[in-house]
Amino acid sequence: MQRIARLAVIAVIFTITSCTGSSSRDEPDANTRIARTNTELGVGYLKQGDRKTAIEKLLKAIEADPKYAPAQHSLALAYQDFGQIELAEKHFRKAVDLQPEDGAIRNNFGAFLCSEKRFVESEEQFKAALRDPAYATPQAALENAGLCMLRIPDYDKAETYLRQALKVDANRPGALLGMARVTFERNQTLNTRGWI
Repeated sequence: MQRIARLAVIAVIFTITSCTGSSSRDEPDANTRIARTNTELGVGYLKQGDRKTAIEKLLKAIEADPKYAPAQHSLALAYQDFGQIELAEKHFRKAVDLQPEDGAIRNNFGAFLCSEKRFVESEEQFKAALRDPAYATPQAALENAGLCMLRIPDYDKAETYLRQALKVDANRPGALLGMARVTFERNQTLNTRGWI
C-alpha cells in the first residue's frame, strides 16, 4: 500500500503541475499568483525528493493564499511523505473543504486514510472521488478502494472495486495483483495464476 501511495503522490504531482487550481476568478490576484508559483516550485522540489524545501515553498503558497486548494493538497502530500500524519490530515481536510468536488484530492485523502487503517472514512473519500465527473482517472480511485478493502479484509468489496478499475483500464498492475490476492484467498488457484 505504501508503494501505491507513493505512486499516487507522483501522479498527483503531475496533475497539480498541469492544472494548478480551479479558481472561479478569470484573472487571479497577486496573492493567488504567488501561491500558484510557490505551489509549482514546491511540487518540483517534492518530485526531486527535497521534502524540506518543498514544504517551505508550499507554506509560502498558503501564506499568500490560504484558500488555494492545490497548495493545501500538495502540502498534505508532502507532510504525508514526511510522516507528519496530523499535519497531513489537517491540510487534506482544508483542501477537501476548499474543493469538495475534486476527485484527485478525494482519492489521495482516501489513500491517506486507508494507510491509517481508517477504512470506513477511506471508502467514503473514494466514493466522493468517483462522483467527480471531471476526474480524469477514476480507475485510480477504484483500484485504491479495492486495495484498501483487501486490508480489512473484505474480499467481496475488494473484488467489486478492482473489477470496476479493470473495466476502465485492463492493465492496472495494482488491480491485477489485487485480484490475484482475492482469488488466492478464496483458494481459486487457476484464477490466481491467470491474474498474475
